[in-house]
Amino acid sequence: MKKTILSLILILTLVFAFIPSYAQTTPASVAMPNAYTDIKDYWAEKAIVSYADQSVFADKDGKFNPAQSITRAEFVLMLHKALGISIQYFKAVDIKEYFSDVENGSLYAYPLYDLATIGIIDYRGTFRPNDTLPRDEMVHIIINALKSELGGTLPVNNKMPIIFRDDRQIADAFKNDVYRGLLLSLVYGRGNTIFDPKTATTRAEAAVMMLRLVDAVKVLKK
Repeated sequence: MKKTILSLILILTLVFAFIPSYAQTTPASVAMPNAYTDIKDYWAEKAIVSYADQSVFADKDGKFNPAQSITRAEFVLMLHKALGISIQYFKAVDIKEYFSDVENGSLYAYPLYDLATIGIIDYRGTFRPNDTLPRDEMVHIIINALKSELGGTLPVNNKMPIIFRDDRQIADAFKNDVYRGLLLSLVYGRGNTIFDPKTATTRAEAAVMMLRLVDAVKVLKK
């Protein structure tokens, strides 16, 4: 009998040792009714209302400021909300495991921890939360998110895309993702086959990318 109990304890110990992380649920950002004062009839209004919490994005006048560049931290909060991620951890999370320049008390720390844990944010070291997010890297993160939602694979599309005229400015590490995004109708240029990869992503563009991502996941899962 003692041998049976010891064997069971050993098995359970091994099982829990291989469960990905931990017993704490990461807190979601506080959702508030969206009543921004500057997006009425704006081209990205639906996406902004859906994925940009006022508690995060509204200024003192209740404006969203859609043309403003989005920070890396703001993008994480928006993406985390769009994907509806909820991970149960079996220990207290520590963002320092991934990024040395992020504090655990930050609003975006737990969402960032989630995205890093599942590989959507796929680099380590420094996160630079207050920096703006270039358009080519933004697309790379969106493609990572799509892969994650689809179990690690993307549909194959052999159609040749239109090559952006500023293709050489796209970082080599992100170039394939930019063209995958183009083929999947997630990404469009800024007119005249210009992608403008090194320009910062605007808040409105980020919100619309969330809407396209969520729609793509629904379609491709079918």
